[in-house]
Amino acid sequence: MAYQNNYSYNQGGFNRGFGNNYQRRPNYNNGQMRDNGYQNSYNANNRGPAKKKSGATFKRCEDGTIVVSAWFVKARQLFSVYARPYKGTKEITSKSGKVWLNYFVTMTNKTTMQESKTSALFDAQGSRLYIKDFNIIATKGGRGGYCGTHIKK
Repeated sequence: MAYQNNYSYNQGGFNRGFGNNYQRRPNYNNGQMRDNGYQNSYNANNRGPAKKKSGATFKRCEDGTIVVSAWFVKARQLFSVYARPYKGTKEITSKSGKVWLNYFVTMTNKTTMQESKTSALFDAQGSRLYIKDFNIIATKGGRGGYCGTHIKK
């Protein structure tokens, strides 16, 4: 039988001469695993769940149009995105059968208060907004939506 010294790491716990009493155990809340919507991911300092870095909401107006409001954090700067149809918005059907709408987008850097205005494509069936000039996508996916860098498959 081989023994380790008193402060060595042993199967998920510390062996300090007291057997294996100091094992790491999952964090339970009333007998169930804690689910806070962030897949139990913790930041580097173990001070709680990781902070959310983006979000997007899609609201349907009374006239049937959809308005997109989103935000994201990049390089310690907060950006807000507001997209809406404009007077010249047209529906375009692609070869694959998707219906696209062109939207007017206002993107504001809340840290420096710089404002950029551009156009984007809105996928009406998939509820996705593509801002090609900045390579950004806003979707309903995830908890509270996602807005950030668009990565092609």
